[in-house]
Amino acid sequence: DPYDRVPYCGPDPIVVVLRRLEHFLAHPELYTEHYSPELLPRLVAGTEKVRAQLEKESRLHQLMSALCGRSIRISLILAQRLIDNSVYDPTQDHDVTATDMDRALLIGVGDTFISSPQNVVENIFEVSDHPTGSYFIKLRILRALRQAGPEGLRISRLIDVMSAFEYDLQLVCSAINDMKREQKRLLWSDSLKGEFKDETELVNYSRSRIIITSVGEGYDSFAPHSLSYLQEVMLDTAVDAHEFGGPWNYGSLEDRFTLIYKFLRLLHEEDMLEMRKCMGNFSALEYQKAFGKREILSTNLIRRIRSQVDNILGAVHQARSRVGFDEFFAEHIRAYDDHLVRATNFERQIFAA
Repeated sequence: DPYDRVPYCGPDPIVVVLRRLEHFLAHPELYTEHYSPELLPRLVAGTEKVRAQLEKESRLHQLMSALCGRSIRISLILAQRLIDNSVYDPTQDHDVTATDMDRALLIGVGDTFISSPQNVVENIFEVSDHPTGSYFIKLRILRALRQAGPEGLRISRLIDVMSAFEYDLQLVCSAINDMKREQKRLLWSDSLKGEFKDETELVNYSRSRIIITSVGEGYDSFAPHSLSYLQEVMLDTAVDAHEFGGPWNYGSLEDRFTLIYKFLRLLHEEDMLEMRKCMGNFSALEYQKAFGKREILSTNLIRRIRSQVDNILGAVHQARSRVGFDEFFAEHIRAYDDHLVRATNFERQIFAA
């Protein structure tokens, strides 16, 4: 696994995908064996739309880069989803939006996003063996490893940092294993290629190091802050049903964005609970040394999602295409702003204590 410790000299994974798309577009006659004369021209037109989105600095390009890092393998798996998926048919002559492509990238041929050991896209808010364990342990591990730099952290030190949040050692071990899987490869160990059998084996490797990969860096810096990613993985994340009420129509713009806000509010409540534990065991300086900034993960998350929500709902508002939408738009953005004020105040208070 030490290939991720040396400077990467290979091609950009997105460039590899683009070259393959361009080869197909330049030589569609080579594929007549697999497609009918009627279907092939329509597939060429649909593939051209995908190529155009990937070629520019689009949301799709940014999200795909974050999810695949420097992994050509992951990029090619994700690229297949842009052609073969349950969201749109590239052989049909209809408008495919950027949102459609983002969703196709995340869910592929499924109806919704489902996290599994085989899925190259990770649900960063849930630990597979402990679905109600913590929404933030994976992000905290990634942030601590990224702050540590290319040498990573000794497992003993990583356990110490996570113990400040009073996480169970089984939960820490499971979170590491989720992100260490070969299909995902958000992080790796310098001594054990596979997963840790249990927390005892994890402790036995305490002098080994855990290092974040380019994929892990993408999850730390971009993926969870993408509205496209968040609204898909939240449906795969275990929550208390009473927190959300219902019934909801996820096809309704208002209902979907209300659910996104409720999910973010739930994440923030959990984050505050964990941070209170942490700051009872760490000083503000120790926290900054471990994580780089005196900031709460959920506050930054809400701030970045709020900006995207404002852009999308603002565009709908400008188009004046929905009766009664003005009031929903104003109240929804006000709820974000009010929550950000409370979140920022809590952040200021907890690091001042």
